Amino acid sequence: MKVQKLNPTAQVIFDNKLTVDHTGHEKTALRFWLDAKGKVVDVQQRHKSLMETFRNVRANGADIDPKTGVRMPRRE
Repeated sequence: MKVQKLNPTAQVIFDNKLTVDHTGHEKTALRFWLDAKGKVVDVQQRHKSLMETFRNVRANGADIDPKTGVRMPRRE
């Protein structure tokens, strides 16, 4: 996987090979942050599970009322 910043000139931010060896295996390839001017300020490979994020309604925003933008109370 290669990540390049293209503006104003091409700059390689990350270049590495990742292997996932079975169905359901997930790896975080890269996490990066930009400042307000678009400068890369942090690059990490710290794992973050997309499956866990999307299954958790509080993390994925599924508990926010789309009309009001207010978080709905938890059902116990």
